[in-house]
Amino acid sequence: MLHQLTGGEARVLALIFPHLDGLDLEQVEDPGGSVRIMARTRGEPVACHGCGTASTQVHDRYRRCLNDLPCGGRPVKVDLEVRRFRCGQGACPVMTFTEQVPGVTQRHQRRTPGLRGLLERVALALAGRAGARLA
Repeated sequence: MLHQLTGGEARVLALIFPHLDGLDLEQVEDPGGSVRIMARTRGEPVACHGCGTASTQVHDRYRRCLNDLPCGGRPVKVDLEVRRFRCGQGACPVMTFTEQVPGVTQRHQRRTPGLRGLLERVALALAGRAGARLA
């Protein structure tokens, strides 16, 4: 079941998922047993991770599918559209870079920092097979 969000629904969703507050939430989908949230980043300039220079020159856009903390016992996936930028500094070794959303994305990760932290705590507390069964 696919559902387009109204302004009020997006505000309620931001209350349930406060780490998604900096995103434009577009749709919520219930593909049976899980929740999929479609979102996109806002149009602010982003600093290059190589040299720190802010860039507004968008090179491309693509979708990242991130696993998030469960809500109401149901797994949550965030389908996030992010922008890829060109670095304007000629001396910078990074030619293009992808924006990262604090609290939602990290470079080369498929889990949100919240879910990653939860899994790390389970692994440290239980370790081995018991931790894998619980997670």
